[in-house]
Amino acid sequence: MTRRHNLALLVLIALSMGGVFQLKYSMVALKSEVARINADLEEERWRMRTLEADWAYLTRPDRLVAQAQALGMTRAGVTRIVDIERIGRRKQLELSRRPMPITLPSGGSAEFRVKPIATFEIAAGGSGR
Repeated sequence: MTRRHNLALLVLIALSMGGVFQLKYSMVALKSEVARINADLEEERWRMRTLEADWAYLTRPDRLVAQAQALGMTRAGVTRIVDIERIGRRKQLELSRRPMPITLPSGGSAEFRVKPIATFEIAAGGSGR
């Protein structure tokens, strides 16, 4: 009986050694995957910080005012604000499939994407805000 016990014990030891070996290398693979994911996360965080800095630069009030003046834009006054119900056929407004290139007064160019509607009018009556 001792030979059978010794043989069974040897088989159990060999199986447990194989299991520990497999566990060790699966843990090494998981650690490398976690390191790769952390590197990807840090890269995305860097991209987000860069985009936030770009957005902050592009939306500076002094820059926007200078661009609006260059385009001849003015502030929306009280007379230009209307209730949405006063806009006739507003459901017919849609974006065009092909943008129409336009030349700006400053000499630059842009794309116009709204389809013009000849019968589009603001309904009479109602109060402006």
